[in-house]
Amino acid sequence: MAKELPYFKFEPTEYLTGDITLCSDSAQGVFIQLCCFYWSKSCSISLAIAKQRFNNCSDELNQLLEFDIIKVDENNYININFLDEQMETFISISSKRAESGRKGAKAKQLPSKSKANANIEEKRREEKIRVNNIKDIIERKNEFSLLTNQFKDSYSEKIVKEFIEYWTESNLQGKKMKFEMQKTFDINLRLKKWYENSLKFTQNSKPQNKTNNYTTNNFEYEDKL
Repeated sequence: MAKELPYFKFEPTEYLTGDITLCSDSAQGVFIQLCCFYWSKSCSISLAIAKQRFNNCSDELNQLLEFDIIKVDENNYININFLDEQMETFISISSKRAESGRKGAKAKQLPSKSKANANIEEKRREEKIRVNNIKDIIERKNEFSLLTNQFKDSYSEKIVKEFIEYWTESNLQGKKMKFEMQKTFDINLRLKKWYENSLKFTQNSKPQNKTNNYTTNNFEYEDKL
């Protein structure tokens, strides 16, 4: 108690007009010392402890008991009313402050937990979108392949395969394929032009450079369609 509340209230007017003044000066001196000792022990000492503490002041203690300046309860513990009232007030205020502190700490933790949960949910949402995008582009690529393979009877397997591989190349973000970034795209017409360019390339190119020249020149031409 000395650290938590090292002092108690003492009102001179109440003291000078109270029953304590009926006691001898020595008894009043013992009372002041007893109050200090009582407060330092959190207002909880037995009569036996008080007598032991003030073993040379038995007459003074008897005066204080006689005039009800101090009282003894059923457990043989002494009571000093004005200090007990202050102690009860202090304990009540301390408890309320402690409760407020706990609520405040809990309230501060809630936003942190909510924020952490929100971050987790956001990451889950982003991952779900990413997975859906992957699934989506695979489905769109398969659909493009199916539509293109409808013309496999008209063109060689090599022509159709190279056409699909070229136009289903995805951008850096992995969200769109090359054919999707064209303003217009008719598979039949594009495939027909691809085949015509392939024939021109075959006629105008040397055998050893056939593949490389076609890959570069023809692709540049197709991008401009």
